[in-house]
Parts: sequence; structure tokens; C-alpha cells
Amino acid sequence: MSWAKYSSISSPENANALLGKEVILLEKVDGSNFSIHIDAEGNVSYHSRSQKLGGDGGNGMFNDAIKLAQEYVDVLRLNANTTFYFEYYGAGIQRRIPYTDNSTRRLMLIDVKDCDTGEYLSYLQMAHFAGGLGIPFVPMYGETWTLTINLINSIRAGDAPFDKSLVAHVDTFPEGVVARSIEEQRDYRGNRMICKIKGNTFLTKESKPKKEMKPKEKIPPEIIEFVNNAVDSDRLSSVYSHGEFEPAYAMSDMKHLVRLVPADIKAEGHEIWDRYPEDKINRVIVKRLPVVLQSFLLERLK
Repeated sequence: MSWAKYSSISSPENANALLGKEVILLEKVDGSNFSIHIDAEGNVSYHSRSQKLGGDGGNGMFNDAIKLAQEYVDVLRLNANTTFYFEYYGAGIQRRIPYTDNSTRRLMLIDVKDCDTGEYLSYLQMAHFAGGLGIPFVPMYGETWTLTINLINSIRAGDAPFDKSLVAHVDTFPEGVVARSIEEQRDYRGNRMICKIKGNTFLTKESKPKKEMKPKEKIPPEIIEFVNNAVDSDRLSSVYSHGEFEPAYAMSDMKHLVRLVPADIKAEGHEIWDRYPEDKINRVIVKRLPVVLQSFLLERLK
């Protein structure tokens, strides 16, 4: 498998599979992504986050990254079909945290991908590999942590149990932290179980500080059961008979369904509408619609 750019790391709001889990917290180093790829024949190529870098020296600030990489290339090329992802940081790259003096740039290993399997090494596997070869790698805070909403909010507010950069060795709050599963895992969507949590003190003036996370709203089982029974193929067939739809399903049909189906259900006068807010019931109805609609349309095509 060929080189692929480093996987995107989502915010905690999009990584709910990590909440409540034991995780490793790593310092989020403020730099630029740089990678070294070793192909099946042991050939070496260098990449920024989005593209391959040329060998003619015309790579701007990444010329220094390629020079720094020469220290590790001979041992890394022994690992065929592997990509090594680094954070390239220091003078003139990012300016908000003084990691080094005004003339020094450095590389720090943040992830390793086995291109044969398409999977990343766990943090502990990467640390063992890099430590044995003397390659600097991203440090972690403490041992393991349980990722909770309170911990996420405290990191954003800058009052977490850790309050300084481990890389800069100065008394300053880092860009934030990266939380990742202890063993490399993926959620049910196939996404890596990893997220970044940026500190509000680090955000630029143009950026809006992240709001505190709130626990996801719990939908009463009674509403779910009611909606599952109410939103079915018979219901959609009845609504379709109102005559506001195209002969073949069109995207515009969904806006009609979102309006008509809740109204059709409410017109039956079930007592649940008196016990729960209407908007809460409607949100569950709208979420179920695409699932039932798919089955309904397949039946119409037969």
C-alpha cells in the first residue's frame, strides 16, 4: 500500500466512543505534519501533510525537515511498507509556544502506520519502537486516564491536572492534548478512537473558545418505542397518498416527510404528546425516517 496522509483527528464531540474509556493523553505539539514513507523495496519518500516533497530542495521550510530525517532514515528503511508520521516544530513554524530557541527545528514521532494492514501501531508499541532507536516521540501525561466530560472541559479551561508543555520545558500551557485508546481501536464507523482537545487559552483571537461539553440528551425508552411503532411503511404509504410527492422519490420529498409524518402521528392524539415536549418526539421521528424510508422505497420498486 502506498503513502496516505495522516488521518484526521476529530474533536471530542465527534468521538463519543472514547467517553468513559481508559485512554492515554498525549501532548498536542503545535507544528506541521511531516512523514517518512518506506515502500516495499525500501525506497524512501518524504511528505508534508498533503503531498510528496521533491528531492530538489525546493520544499520551503520542509527542507530542514528532510535534513533532520537523515539521522533516522537508515534504521527506518528496514521497515518496508511503513509510514512514520512526525510533528515538525520549532523556530518559524508555529510561534505561540516557545518549544526551542529562535534557530532550532525538530522532529517528533507521533504515529506509525503499517501500510500492509492499514492499521496504526498503538502508542505503547510506537514508544517501544522509537525509544529503542533513540527517536524522539510525543510524550504522554501520567499513565492512563478515564476520559470524562469534566476532564475535557478542564483541559479546555486550562485547569487540568497537567498545566505545562512537556516538550517546551517551560511553564506554559500546551496547544492541548490528544486522547487515544490504549490499544489501537476503531469505532463502529471505522474511525480511529482518537481525539484532540485544544485549550481555550491557545486558540487564536479569531477563533471562538470551545463551549463546555454537555452529556448527550437521553431519550426516554417510551418515546423510542412509540416512534418505532408509529413510523413504519404503512405510515409512509398513507402520507405518500397525500399527493405532494414526485412519481419517483426525489430529494425534495424528504422535506415533505419531515413536515407531514410528525403531524400525521400527532393527529392520532396519543397521550405521549401530553407527557413529553413535542420537539423531543419530533427529533426521534426525523431520525428514524431515513431508515424506514429506505425499506419503503425498496418495496415500491418491486
